[in-house]
Amino acid sequence: QSSATGDAKSSWNQMYGITFGDVLRTGLTADFRYSKFTSAFGSGDYKAVTISRPIADRLSLQFLAGFQNFNSTLTSTPQTHFITSYLDWTMLKSLFFEGGYTWQRGGFMSYDQYIFTIGRRF
Repeated sequence: QSSATGDAKSSWNQMYGITFGDVLRTGLTADFRYSKFTSAFGSGDYKAVTISRPIADRLSLQFLAGFQNFNSTLTSTPQTHFITSYLDWTMLKSLFFEGGYTWQRGGFMSYDQYIFTIGRRF
């Protein structure tokens, strides 16, 4: 629970989650999340599931899907749906590539987002 000077009331935020590893001996990890929040500017909840799996020693995939309800005077569309996929590949000892795609609809914006990163780990 938190509050700030000038807030009409304090905020109350809750988050719950559970993770299952090696689901049905497939190597998949399943993570379920639920969050509920209230604040001076709005309230809502967030529900999501993440499925991830290492493909090889240096390669892993992750998928995230869920939705968020946001009730506020700031938006007329309270529900947002999203799906994100993500790849992490360590190509050499310290060189890596990360890529992802996000599909989001509802709320403030509807968009498709691509991300690509090449970097070096020290």
